[in-house]
Amino acid sequence: MNNDFEPPALSDTDVLALSVIWEHRRQSKADGIKILLLPFAPCPTCGEIVDEVIIGSQNLATLRQLVTMQPCGHVQTVSDSTLLRLQKHMGEMLADLEDANLRGRGASVEAILREARARTTPDNPVASRNTPDNPPGSTREQLPNDILELLAHRTYLSTACETARLLDGAIIRNPERGDLPGWRDRMHARCRLSQKFTGSACSCHCHKAPAP
Repeated sequence: MNNDFEPPALSDTDVLALSVIWEHRRQSKADGIKILLLPFAPCPTCGEIVDEVIIGSQNLATLRQLVTMQPCGHVQTVSDSTLLRLQKHMGEMLADLEDANLRGRGASVEAILREARARTTPDNPVASRNTPDNPPGSTREQLPNDILELLAHRTYLSTACETARLLDGAIIRNPERGDLPGWRDRMHARCRLSQKFTGSACSCHCHKAPAP
């Protein structure tokens, strides 16, 4: 048996779609939704239905994590550098999903895969339209000032930073899990910085400059 064998890496499209679906399912479960969860995309290797995705611990030598599809058992890898490169797209797609749910439109795996493919295809006009116009901190979709003045003030905490706080608790309860701080830091890095409709800044402590 060759122990040096490395499973193939997931494509950017598959990493982006999987990350968005994984986080959307996690948020749904946290909200008490246990049925009718957004399903995973088919296995990239064999195309079979995926019931569960198992994320393994990080290999410190390669900075890659093993991703196992169940029940087919096919294994792929994903690197930290890929996740960091795609984090802005992840945040934007999750925000769009949240907005769709609030409007009662729901979401589909097919639509997520199409969007992920568009965002990860070089020189794709859909990708160029979606990417630079609405980065974290953008005011493109912010309501007009005269409407904002009528809204009651509400402290805003982004979904990413809220997830990071939940991970803080998980770190305390599971000190043996050395991968959790990395996931927490990734969540903080994916914050949109401000609510895209109201412009309210995220109130998380991670955005405050350290005391001199």
